Amino acid sequence: SVIAGGANLLIPSLNKDQISDPIARFLSGETDACKIDYNALPKALDQKGTCASFEDTVWVMVLNCENPSLANPDIRRALSYTVDRTLFAQYLPGNLHTTSMLIPPAVSFMGSSYREKAGSVSPILPSPEIGKQYFDNGLAALGLTQLPLKEVLVSDENSMPLLTGFVQQSWQKHLGLYTGLTKLSREDLLARLGSGDFEAAVLPLSASYSSPDAILSMFRSDSAQNYAHYRSDQFDSILQSIAAMDSGEDQATAYMQAEQQLLEECVVIPLFFETSYYAMAKGVSDIEFSPFLPGIYFKNARKK
Repeated sequence: SVIAGGANLLIPSLNKDQISDPIARFLSGETDACKIDYNALPKALDQKGTCASFEDTVWVMVLNCENPSLANPDIRRALSYTVDRTLFAQYLPGNLHTTSMLIPPAVSFMGSSYREKAGSVSPILPSPEIGKQYFDNGLAALGLTQLPLKEVLVSDENSMPLLTGFVQQSWQKHLGLYTGLTKLSREDLLARLGSGDFEAAVLPLSASYSSPDAILSMFRSDSAQNYAHYRSDQFDSILQSIAAMDSGEDQATAYMQAEQQLLEECVVIPLFFETSYYAMAKGVSDIEFSPFLPGIYFKNARKK
C-alpha cells in the first residue's frame, strides 16, 4: 500500500492478474476506492460504503450516412421521429434513463453542467405522423417501395438487445419496417463500425474530457470516431470557430448549434444516458472522482 493525503489508504501495486477484477478486490476489502458496476453497487453500500455518480455516457443509434438509403435525410428523420422511448422506459435499470439529447449531464461548461445550460428539448419530438410523412418522401426520392435496412448492430452487454428491440417495434408499427438484430461483443461491434460494414448500430459514447467538444468532435469529417460517416462543412466550421471565440457565452451558443444540427439531421438518435459509479469503503472520505480523468485524486483523502 502507499500513503495518500496522510491516510493509510489501500492503493496497492497490482499485477496484470490482479487488475482483471478490481471490483472483487474492493468488495473483499483489499482496496478503498474503485469504479464499480451498477450491479455491484448494492454490495458496496451494504458494506457501509459511499459512492459518487456521474451521468457521463450517452447510448445512441448511429446511422451510417454512407449507406445509399440512409444518406437520404428524410429516411433518417423518419427513423428518429418514430422512436417511442416510452416503450422501453419502464425496462431501464436504475443507471439508465431515456433522453433525446446528445451531450450527457456530467459534461460541464463554464463551471456548470452543459446540459442545464443548453436545456433538454430536442428539435426532434416523437411524432409517428411526421415520421411516416418523411418516410414516404424519402422512399419516393429513392425510387423505393421498401427500405432495405437489413440489420441493427447492438452490443450484447446488459439489456441492450432487449431495449433495441423496442426501437424496432416502433419502426414496425409506424413505418412497416422490419429489421434484423445482430448482437456483438463491444470489441466486435466497434470493429464493424470502424470498417463501415453496417447500416445502423446502438453503442455508447463517453466524453473523454469535460467539454461538449468531447462528444461533438466525434462527428467531425476528419474524426476516426465518426462512425456515422457524417460529412458537413457547416458542422466542421462551427467547431473550428469555437477556439477563436473570446466569449464563453458565444462558445456555448456554438456548441448548442452543433448539437442541434446533429439532432436535426438525425445522424444519431439518442436513447438514454448512463450513470457511472465510483465507490469508497467504509470510513474513507474526500477522495475526488471524475469520469474525465485517468485516475482517482487522493491528495485530500482521509480514512478513519
